[in-house]
Formats: sequence, structure tokens, C-alpha cells
Amino acid sequence: MAEAGKAGATGTPSFVLAETDLADPSKVKGLAFLRGAQPFAAFQTEIDKALAGLE
Repeated sequence: MAEAGKAGATGTPSFVLAETDLADPSKVKGLAFLRGAQPFAAFQTEIDKALAGLE
């Protein structure tokens, strides 16, 4: 619960979209945080943004 709180989660459901460092998988970079029950379109938007940033 403490780690979830550090990430900004204050309730459930909460989702973190993140990427790991390929050189050091223990390092994680948060890209987006979605709070509460969200429609698929909200996830799709954040995933599309993250993928665009990889190009």
C-alpha cells in the first residue's frame, strides 16, 4: 500500500502505465496514471501516447 501511495494511488482501481529500462529492468519510468474505472478509450489514448514517444 505504501508503494501504491507513492505512485499516487488513493483507491482502487488504479493503473500505472510504465516502461522499464532495458539495461536495468529494476528501473521503471511511469508514463501515465489512470484513476478509477476508465473506458478502454482512456487506456488506448495513453498507450498510443507512450508508443509515439518511443519512435
